[in-house]
Amino acid sequence: MKKTKVAALVILAVGFLGLFSVWVYRVRNGLHFVRKADYRLSIPDRPAASGEVYSIDRGRYLLVVVDRSSHHEAYCVNLDHKEIGLPSFDPSKYTPFSRSALVDEAALEGFPEIGRLTADWRVAKHEVGIRVTGRPPEFDKCDPVPADWCQQTMPIAYKTEIILTRTR
Repeated sequence: MKKTKVAALVILAVGFLGLFSVWVYRVRNGLHFVRKADYRLSIPDRPAASGEVYSIDRGRYLLVVVDRSSHHEAYCVNLDHKEIGLPSFDPSKYTPFSRSALVDEAALEGFPEIGRLTADWRVAKHEVGIRVTGRPPEFDKCDPVPADWCQQTMPIAYKTEIILTRTR
């Protein structure tokens, strides 16, 4: 009986130490927990790609898309205003868990004006389709980029429909 109590205390102490180390790591690196949203992400044109949808604020979501080669892309989406953009996202500071993820604070701040993207939106009762079409034309005038910039920056989702299906 005494050995069982000692083993339970050791396991409890290791658990607390693990939680404390995650907290210290999070604070030192400016990471925040985000929870999964009530949406499932799918990309029918790219079956090898998958992704997760995390809730940032009311109506604002962080989409993280991953392909077979572990290339990550992130998009901030505001479903209320039908806006999409590229946030400052560092894949090395993204740690997914079962119902949440640790994400760099900069990714949660949304996207800068220069990161705004144009998209075709298809909204149905329980489903939203987003097809990223490029950058707004006014940005190309003030900040010219190579013609294949969108394809290089967003190889998974550019000109591919991302479908968000409400799960609840």
